[in-house]
Amino acid sequence: MKQKYLKWIFYASLLVRLGEAVNAQTAIDIENIPNTFKASKWLRVNGNVSASAIYTGGNAANNLRSPFIWNLNGSVNANILGQINLPFSFSITDAGTNYTHPVAPTRLSIAPKYKWITAYIGDVGVTYSPYTLNGHLFRGIGIQLSPAGPLQFSAMYGRFQKAVPYDSLNKSIVTAYKRMGYGANIEFRKEKYSIGASIFHAKDDPNSIATLSDSIAIYPKQNLAASIHGAVKFNNGLELTAEYGTSALTADTRAENNSDGKTVLKGIIPNKASTNYFHAVKAGINYTYKTSSIGVGYERVDPNYQTLGAYYFVNDLENITINLAQSLLKEKARVNVNLGFQKDNLDDNKASTNKRAVGSVNLNYTPNEKLMIDASYSNFQTYMNIKPQGIQDTIQLQPVDTLSFTQIAQNANVNINYILNRNTQHSHTLSFMFSFQDAADKQGDVLKRGDGSQFYNAMLNYTLGFIPKHINLTAGFNMSYNTIGRNDFMVLAPRVGIATLLWNNKLNLNGAASYNISTATGIQQINILNIRTQAAYTLFKKHQLGLSVNTQLKNSSAINTTDIITMLNYNYAF
Repeated sequence: MKQKYLKWIFYASLLVRLGEAVNAQTAIDIENIPNTFKASKWLRVNGNVSASAIYTGGNAANNLRSPFIWNLNGSVNANILGQINLPFSFSITDAGTNYTHPVAPTRLSIAPKYKWITAYIGDVGVTYSPYTLNGHLFRGIGIQLSPAGPLQFSAMYGRFQKAVPYDSLNKSIVTAYKRMGYGANIEFRKEKYSIGASIFHAKDDPNSIATLSDSIAIYPKQNLAASIHGAVKFNNGLELTAEYGTSALTADTRAENNSDGKTVLKGIIPNKASTNYFHAVKAGINYTYKTSSIGVGYERVDPNYQTLGAYYFVNDLENITINLAQSLLKEKARVNVNLGFQKDNLDDNKASTNKRAVGSVNLNYTPNEKLMIDASYSNFQTYMNIKPQGIQDTIQLQPVDTLSFTQIAQNANVNINYILNRNTQHSHTLSFMFSFQDAADKQGDVLKRGDGSQFYNAMLNYTLGFIPKHINLTAGFNMSYNTIGRNDFMVLAPRVGIATLLWNNKLNLNGAASYNISTATGIQQINILNIRTQAAYTLFKKHQLGLSVNTQLKNSSAINTTDIITMLNYNYAF
């Protein structure tokens, strides 16, 4: 019996040591530790070594770069018991050397697990709700209970912020009070319904640093946030979801109590003069029938809503989303439609109001095994209304109007892939891609010339494959046309390529050539010819040799240049 206890003590002590090298929140199953140690090798080593030499020729560099450079790189990782990783690396080049080795991490976390109990120890980040605790890193402990039944429970306690004294000589150091917090989350899930609730509380220690002047505007805070959410599924395909969150935030715990003497959960957070209360609600309804579905979502977050359990928070917004999905043509086509509307300035206290509208349509059509079409369109509009602020009070005779400003952006994409022919000897494939982007600024109802831009891009590609010989031939053409303000630009680029495998697929050869012609406002600017050849050979499965030559010829009215880059490389993996 003593030997059994000693064995578990040994495993527990070793688990603590392993925590120094275990990735954050990686669960270690305590129940299977003995079997893990038996099945794993005590030490596993793997890595790779690579070397390369690059030679640059031609007159494009203008003697600004070295004509020959080389480097030798390597990395080795030692894995102990399948839990500890010790990475080493080095780099030797003609410019110098560098190496790295394992160092003690600044943040540690271990997550021992036994059956349905998981503990989190160290630097941990958990999420209960977007309105309470949402991924904020803390140093402490947590527990998660996930038994086989419908009930699940989580809790945590730790330090969310360490004390940082004020340094008048170094303004880059952010002064902060020590902040401790705790929270809990409970979930009850069944097949047709679920309900859950979470609570989070955090408080700064006003005595953790010296008393600060009010001019520094850093005060000890306190926060209590809670949320409740649920979902219901009906047999007819209807699903309802909802969540409500609230946060009571005291901006300065040193402030006086409100005269009414009321408190919110007495003993947890007092009702101070600097205490503000925020609310958030999110709801959705979705209906599915056969191959069709439609859903509507709504979210409203009060202005200045925040919790001390999140690094940042998007607030002062109201969102309405609508989504629709429908199968057509005997399920050979699928259409998805999404609409979204958003606005801020919910209290009408800001000088400006922003409204946004987003719409997108996606179509996928596959009538047979040879043809596949994907098309999408999206439209994004932002409307801003700026109200005059106090000008009428000072200049009574000057008429002042509001400013209405709209930004419009739309995108369209089409991708078509068609297999012309395919058999055991040959394959012929044709693909076409087209994309369009448009952006414009409109003041009032006027769209001024020069305040818009359009981007067009089209690509046609043909591939011929000789299947038994492992040879692929490609030919393509690319065109880009852009208008920005009062200027327009065009690029035309034909290209060809070949790729093959030789010597039992150990030697990979490929080459490609392209010719780019660019114009600006109808005037030819520059022509560029690119030629690339590459060879890669695999030796004894772990050794790879490579050689590549890239040549670029630029021709314009101002300058003609030639750039040749030759690279030889070797890689060994073990």
